Amino acid sequence: MSIKCTNCQKGITTLKFSDASVITSGKYRVPAVLITLVCPHCSQHYYTEVPAMEFIPCEAKK
Repeated sequence: MSIKCTNCQKGITTLKFSDASVITSGKYRVPAVLITLVCPHCSQHYYTEVPAMEFIPCEAKK
């Protein structure tokens, strides 16, 4: 599956990680993580706020 970059119109199957910051969500006023991702073709930045309650812990590797 892929999406199109709104800037360069190329198909994207993976985005580059740029930053993740813990914030208070502007919409719901709850703890959230502001995640910034980047188009691998043209460096267009995209961001989203994910409420902390949506995160699922991964199993620790042994």
